[in-house]
Amino acid sequence: MYLILYVTARCNARCQMCFYWQKVENAGASTELRLDEIETLSEKMGKFIQLSIGGGEPTLRDDLPEICQLFYRNNHIRYITLPTNGIHTDRVVGHTEKILDQCPDTHLRISLSLDGPPEIHDRIRGVPGGYGKLMRTYHALTRLKETYENLSIDIVTVLQSDNQDTILDLFRTVHRSVQPDNHMLLIARGDVQDNAIKEIRPETYKNVIALKRQLYRKSESRPLSAIIRAITERSLDIIYRDCRFGEYQIPCVAGRRLVVISEDGEVRPCEILDAAFGNLREFEYDLRAILRTEKARRIQKQIIGNKCHCTFECAVNISVFYDWRRYVDLMKSAWRIKRNT
Repeated sequence: MYLILYVTARCNARCQMCFYWQKVENAGASTELRLDEIETLSEKMGKFIQLSIGGGEPTLRDDLPEICQLFYRNNHIRYITLPTNGIHTDRVVGHTEKILDQCPDTHLRISLSLDGPPEIHDRIRGVPGGYGKLMRTYHALTRLKETYENLSIDIVTVLQSDNQDTILDLFRTVHRSVQPDNHMLLIARGDVQDNAIKEIRPETYKNVIALKRQLYRKSESRPLSAIIRAITERSLDIIYRDCRFGEYQIPCVAGRRLVVISEDGEVRPCEILDAAFGNLREFEYDLRAILRTEKARRIQKQIIGNKCHCTFECAVNISVFYDWRRYVDLMKSAWRIKRNT
C-alpha cells in the first residue's frame, strides 16, 4: 500500500537531525537505481496507493518527474509525497510542475522543511541563507496552486533539542504568515551524529499537538482528507505516548504494508530497523519476490513478535489505518472532522 523510495542520497544540506548522514556523506549518482531499473521495479509491482519520495534531497535527481510518472502509469498511485529543503527554487518548482502535468489524477503533496526562525533554521540545516531560499520556494509553489487543484503545500518541522524552546512560536508564525495546507510535526529519530539532538521534552511535543489541532481545524484538500486527518490525529497521540512512556500500543505493519527502498536498491521494512530483506538488483527488481523470501518473513514476524514500536510517523500512520480493532472509532473521528470543516 505504501512505498517509500529513496531516489538519491545526494544532498545540498547537512542537517543536524539527519539519520541518513553516513549515506549522504558518501553519496554518488553512480550507485543510484537508474531510471530503467526503477521502471522494471514499477512494472513488476501491482497497484498501490501512496508513493513517498526520499533522500538526500530528491529534487537533485534530474529524472524525478519521470520516476513519478512510471508509478502513476504502471501502479495507479493516488498520492505522491515529495519532501524538499527548498534550497533550489527553480529546480523544486520545475519538478513540481512536471509531476503535476504528467500525473494529473494523482494528488501531489510538497513537504517543505522548516525548523525555526532564520537563525535557528539555517544552523539546524547547515545552510547559510537557507530560510530565505525556502520562503522563496514556498511563494513560487503557491502560484502553481492557482492552476493545479491536485497540489498541497505543507510545512514540516522536526522537533529536536535545538528548536524545542521556539517551536510553539514557529507554529503560530507559520499559521499566521505562511498559511500552508498543513503543518506537520516530526520527531528527530534514528542514527543521528549527536544523540543530544533527540533529547526533547515529551510535554513540548504534547503542547505542539494541542496547538496544531487548534490552528488547523480545516481539513486538507486531498481526496479522503477527513480519513487522512483522523489517522494523523490518532497517530500523534500514539507517538506522544511512545515518546513519553516508551509504550507499545499498536501492531506495526512496517515490512508488510509499508516498505522502504534505498537509492541503491536495498529493501527494508522501515527507516529505523537495522534490517534488510534483500537488494532489488539481486532479485531482478521483483519486490514481491523479495517479500516472499524466508528472510523477509522472518523479519516481518520479528516485528510483530517483538512488539516493535517507535516514533516513525509513516509507519505509525499506516499501522493506524490497518488497526481493525479501532476502525469504528477512526470512522467516527473522520465523520466529526468532515462535519466540522
